[in-house]
Amino acid sequence: MAKSAPTDAIVEGVLWMTVSALTVAVLSAMAKFLEDTQSSQMLFFQMAVSTMVFGAFLLRQGRQALKTNHIILHLVRGLIVFGAWYVDFVAIDDIPLMDAALLSNSVPLWAPLIAWAWLRQRPPLPLWGGILLGTAGVVLVLQSSRGPEVQLTAAVGQQTVIGGTLLALLSGILGAVGFVAVGILGRTDSALLMAFSSSLIATVAATPYALREWQTPDPLSMAVLIGIGLVFAAGSYASTLAVRQAPAAIVTPVCYASVVFTMLIDLVFWNDPPDAMGLMGAALVIVGGTLAIVIGQRRPPATPSSASLTAA
Repeated sequence: MAKSAPTDAIVEGVLWMTVSALTVAVLSAMAKFLEDTQSSQMLFFQMAVSTMVFGAFLLRQGRQALKTNHIILHLVRGLIVFGAWYVDFVAIDDIPLMDAALLSNSVPLWAPLIAWAWLRQRPPLPLWGGILLGTAGVVLVLQSSRGPEVQLTAAVGQQTVIGGTLLALLSGILGAVGFVAVGILGRTDSALLMAFSSSLIATVAATPYALREWQTPDPLSMAVLIGIGLVFAAGSYASTLAVRQAPAAIVTPVCYASVVFTMLIDLVFWNDPPDAMGLMGAALVIVGGTLAIVIGQRRPPATPSSASLTAA
């Protein structure tokens, strides 16, 4: 009986991270549904609504919860979050949801390299195996986007798909930079403060672009736009609960479940099944990312914990 509580906590943590992964897939599907809405407008609603949600919870904790000694780093990270989500929304319009979800969730592959370049934290030798596996998977996904069904389209269409794939990859790399930044901020600031600050800064950054490209949404589109913000906030909260309940090395790989969810959504609603090469690439990225997380968690706490994903 003494061991039942930790086991229950792990199961609960995995379930909460699964919920978070599902919200990522749903958010991506909602963004793809709004294909006629500008990416800047979607991002504005996502961040503005989530800012209000996070802010409401933060205000309940009093002014003390708003204190930080890293204002500049919060600002930089907020702009990175803006960039990562913006290019992800642009990519979703041009490539299958599964590819976008896979590449934008490849943060665990790039975070060790970013930490090495930024913080001079050299990745342990075994970690390179996971990074190389994941990189090979990314290459296969990129090749899949150049497949026969793409080659039969016009040259402009090919460039659109390849460009969308590269943008989704850029989203993952920017997410890794934000991941490392949260590793620094997390030493002194709460996850809720980090989520609030990044959403607020991203809202401010998205505002001029949204106003310039503003299209008054119809009632259905407005409901979906508000829903994007609520789903984003719910996913962030779910991932927070996950990493509080269970070890990071166990729950973080579950974030790749979003790839499976998006694949199913893509198949059901857009009739866009992945090909064999794309599936093989997805498997390599998931295995490589999982190895990177597990090996990274076994070393001293030099790299950011998976709790960083909450506010990223």
